[in-house]
Amino acid sequence: MDDKIRSLQKEIEYLKKEVSELRHQLTISNKKNIQPWQSNFVTDWMIKLVHPSIYAQKEQLSVGFARNRRKIAASIYPDQKMFIYVTVPVKRIIGLATVIGKMEVIEENRWPYQVPLKWEIGPKEVGISLKDAGMDVRPRPVDSLYGITEEIAEKVIQILIEQKDISKEQWDLLANQYSESINPSLEEAVIRLREAKENKAALELNTYFAKDGTRRGWEEYVIKGHFSIKYPRAKSIIWPDTYR
Repeated sequence: MDDKIRSLQKEIEYLKKEVSELRHQLTISNKKNIQPWQSNFVTDWMIKLVHPSIYAQKEQLSVGFARNRRKIAASIYPDQKMFIYVTVPVKRIIGLATVIGKMEVIEENRWPYQVPLKWEIGPKEVGISLKDAGMDVRPRPVDSLYGITEEIAEKVIQILIEQKDISKEQWDLLANQYSESINPSLEEAVIRLREAKENKAALELNTYFAKDGTRRGWEEYVIKGHFSIKYPRAKSIIWPDTYR
């Protein structure tokens, strides 16, 4: 009986070692499969893509999500960290913020799902490109944010803290510069279409007139009329932060 017990004990010890080794191998495999960044994925560290109008937010910082991104916005919680990446034409990470509250719904806003933040670092004068952050990625219209690893976050923080904060004068200048770009005029919309090589769409929109002879209602004409069907890229070109 004693021999059987000793034999079973040895077998149990052997099996424990096997299980431990398998767990170790599984951990290594999982680490290899972790992506440095993932589009539209919520993690403890994120990079939020925002419109340049962010410069107009001095006292109360928040970032918005489009109507088709409610699920993402609702899954963000206080104390998570967001690097603020300003889109075209800036194309830089300008600072780091902390989430201070859960999603708020503001229906009249173009980006109705708002997440409140507070600045931790920045905003900075120079900022950092995604390439310099070690991310070989070009933001797409469908990208709202990136979930990133702590390693990337640490690299970005180190670069940001060595940069100079933006001055009040420069902040005011940028706020004025980009405030009008949220709601472009018809003329600005035509320019955006031309820059995107949608020349036929630009020409047709440029000839738009309402029944009363004014340019009123051109936005609805683009969004709801035959124009949107004929030129499916037009909405995302004119309003890139709304129709991603």
